[in-house]
Amino acid sequence: MSKFDYVPPEGLDILDITDTHDQIVLNFLEYFKQVEIYSRHRSYRPQQKARKALHKMSLLIKERRKELSADYHANKEGKSKSGRKYGT
Repeated sequence: MSKFDYVPPEGLDILDITDTHDQIVLNFLEYFKQVEIYSRHRSYRPQQKARKALHKMSLLIKERRKELSADYHANKEGKSKSGRKYGT
């Protein structure tokens, strides 16, 4: 279990929550939901939850950036996890 663990909402269980990209998407959906609640009620709790979702997304985005860079450099050396050559 990592610090980025997230339980997807109902109906989104098809996503692979171990994938950083999917976790970013799920956190964005959570952020969007909290901003909608905040825009209707203007209270502290939804604002706090929206800020927390933004913070989680920033951490996940940094992690994803590292993954993409590592995959690119591994592929450049012929060691890509996906086996795909960039630019083809």
